[in-house]
Amino acid sequence: MDTKERVRIAVAGHTNTGKTTLIRTLMRTVVGEVRDSSNVTQEGQAYDYSFF
Repeated sequence: MDTKERVRIAVAGHTNTGKTTLIRTLMRTVVGEVRDSSNVTQEGQAYDYSFF
């Protein structure tokens, strides 16, 4: 396939359930901030990720 397709994925859930940890694990890189307290992530962020 010559054309690149972009897929957008949103992760949503309750407070302190590991959403940022999930994204870090899937991307295998450090993104966002992780702490053991509520409301650490105050606003959403977009990240580009490519895999082949």
